[in-house]
Order: sequence, then structure tokens, then C-alpha cells
Amino acid sequence: MSTSWQAGLLEWREAREASLVDPAGYLALSDLVWLSEGDNTFGSDPEGTLVFTGDEIPDRLGVLRLSGGRVGLRWDDSPQGLQLNVTPFPALVDEGDELGHVAGSFLLTSDAGEEVNRVTVGRRTFWVIDRAGKIGVRVRDPESEVLGNFRGAEWFEPDASWRVRARFIPHAEARQVEVPNILGTSYDDLSPGVLQFERGGQTYQLQPTGVSQDEMMLIFGDSTNGRTTYGGGRFLKVPPPDRGGELWLDFNRAYNPPCAFSPFTTCPLPPEGNRLDVRVPAGERAPPSYE
Repeated sequence: MSTSWQAGLLEWREAREASLVDPAGYLALSDLVWLSEGDNTFGSDPEGTLVFTGDEIPDRLGVLRLSGGRVGLRWDDSPQGLQLNVTPFPALVDEGDELGHVAGSFLLTSDAGEEVNRVTVGRRTFWVIDRAGKIGVRVRDPESEVLGNFRGAEWFEPDASWRVRARFIPHAEARQVEVPNILGTSYDDLSPGVLQFERGGQTYQLQPTGVSQDEMMLIFGDSTNGRTTYGGGRFLKVPPPDRGGELWLDFNRAYNPPCAFSPFTTCPLPPEGNRLDVRVPAGERAPPSYE
């Protein structure tokens, strides 16, 4: 086993673990609420739509009005000393609009756009998410229970045999691939081709999505899922092919999607054809249980 290869892998794992304990990361998510058409109240009232605990939070802080796929935010009076803010500054409704957003409301952009509005309520932050037209609100809290209970990732021992050479076979034109998610819906993404590799005398292939200039994303499953690895599959980022059309697939760098740790995420699942009929005992294992 190459010392430099193993050192690079361990360095990558350290960075992975640091990202997991980041108070601005996925483990700090504390709630996910799907909005109903019309008014959705938020505050400390347990009967409200979006509930924040804490003595400093009044029963009702305001209203999130969902109408026509857009969300308007209207503040009520808030106690002195409670930080309330929206960044970047959103559009303000001056005289009401055709969708029923009243004057004084802020129209919030969702994460489906280039820049999402983030709303600060004390130590918490929330923002609007759009999943194929299903509109919700996701909350981040640096004191979240999931983050507080995290005890570190678990890994298979480094195994150089799971660093395999793959051949990139391009499609004549990039193809639309349907990517399912844990909500039971799906979205379309582009795939430029397939990655083909051999293992134990068998040939396997995976279809990358999420392609950028610097990397491609593999959302894949294998026969360890639901046993020693997370049941919903894992992610693996790979470099673009070299001039000869080849690249390394290092399954030692396979990692869990956010939904392996948090119930407040909406992770993609392996698209059709990306579940390998072979065990891949490399990379990140199923997350440890929280006690």
C-alpha cells in the first residue's frame, strides 16, 4: 500500500469529520417543516406550524404565507434583544400582490434559486427549500441534538484494492437521468456517460451526475447497504477522466449522505443502474447510533 496514498486518504477523512461537526453543517439541522397553502405561523406556540423552543421566543413571531409557490414573511412584534434578520435583504411587498402577499411582507427566495434568503431568529437560522414544487422550511441550530450527540464517523480499514481504475464511456450527448430521493419524488440531472470498472473478473458500471469542471458525483448503492453501510447508499466524488478516458475510483472515499445522520434532510438516492451487485466494504460505514 502506498504511504502517500494512505496519508492522503487519512487527511481526507479528517476533513470529512471536521465538516460533520461544523455548526453550520448538516448535523446542526434541527427541524424541517412542509408549509401548507396560506398562512403558517412561527414562534414558541406548540400549535404553530414552525415551533422554536426557548424562553426568549414569544408564542407568535410572525407568519409565513405560501401562495403560488412563493413564500412571504411577515414579522409580528418581537421582544427586545431577540436578533431577527434576513440576508440577503429580500424583496418587500409595498401594496400587496396578486398572490395575496400583504403589504409589509418580505418575499423569500428558496434554495432552488442562485441565492437563498436566510432568516435569523436568535441563535437559529431558517430558509425556504423547494423540492420539485414541495415547499418547506429547514432550520439550523448550532445547539441541535443531532450535533450534540455525534460521536464521530466510522470507517472501514483502508483497502488499496478498492482504488480501481475506471474507463469513462461518454454518451453521444449528455442524457437526462432521473434521480429519486427519500421524499418519494425525483429530479432530473444530466449524465455525460458511464464509468466502467472490473472487480473479481466482473465488469460493473456507474452513471455519474452532478458534473462540474473539477469533479463528478456518484450516488451508488451496493450489497453492504442496510448492513454495514447506510441503507440509502453512499456518495463518491471522482475527478474528470484523463486524456486517455480513464480515472481512479477510490471507494475508500465513499461517504454517507446527510440523511444518514439527520432526519431533517432530503437526500438523493442511487438512480437506476447505480446499485452494484457486489459488496463494497470500503469508505464510511453506517453511522454510529446516538445514545
